[in-house]
Amino acid sequence: MEMEIQMLRFSWTQALCGETENQLTLTGNLLGNDQTQFELSSYWTNVSYFEIPLPCSSYYRATLQSRNAAGTSNKFVPLNGTTVFANTYIIYDNSVTPKAPLCNTTMLSCSLSNIASNSLQVTASNAAGESQPVNVTQDATHLRLRRDVSGKESEDAPLLVVKQVTSTIIVLQWAPVKHASFYNVLIRRQGSPEQHQNLNVYGESIILTDLSPDSTYCFSVFAVYKEKSGAESESVCAQTYQELTQ
Repeated sequence: MEMEIQMLRFSWTQALCGETENQLTLTGNLLGNDQTQFELSSYWTNVSYFEIPLPCSSYYRATLQSRNAAGTSNKFVPLNGTTVFANTYIIYDNSVTPKAPLCNTTMLSCSLSNIASNSLQVTASNAAGESQPVNVTQDATHLRLRRDVSGKESEDAPLLVVKQVTSTIIVLQWAPVKHASFYNVLIRRQGSPEQHQNLNVYGESIILTDLSPDSTYCFSVFAVYKEKSGAESESVCAQTYQELTQ
């Protein structure tokens, strides 16, 4: 999200019939106010997606129609949703009862160290309350180890693991490097150099929350010692996306 505006990306399966066009229509209210109704429609298009920005805390109902030379279809089953602006994120250990909060942050990342639990959850909160928890899973894992110019593995380069938890939440983990004081994580958003980040992490993992949807992020990490820096891991990239709920 940027400037409290959420970019919604709607996609659908393209019809097999030739020369088919689609039109997306959104109706709803802005900023949770029933007095500010809106109706937005895309132009007729032959592509299989469309993007529409909405202010946060807005309710929407999305419908789709198709047309070709034979006529125009009825509207398909609608999708309902609400755009949400989160200002706090909490990481929980769900392996204990009651579940224990491990990190409470207003930032877009959270550093965790010495965490043995494999049952972590993330929630987002604002003035309206706390969202349902999202499990941190092992899905979409990528491994990279830095190699030097000779092709040999660099001993002090961390082994980077990237786990995509949800559409816009990513977990970075790496094996500890001997004698490291802390680690430096580089986050690069392709096409947006002004949004590159450089984070110091005291531990071997970090959870990145609320990344921009429909973006490609590349990550790398290196150990920092008392008087020098270690070798940087190879860059690992992941694609965020817009998640729709019905």
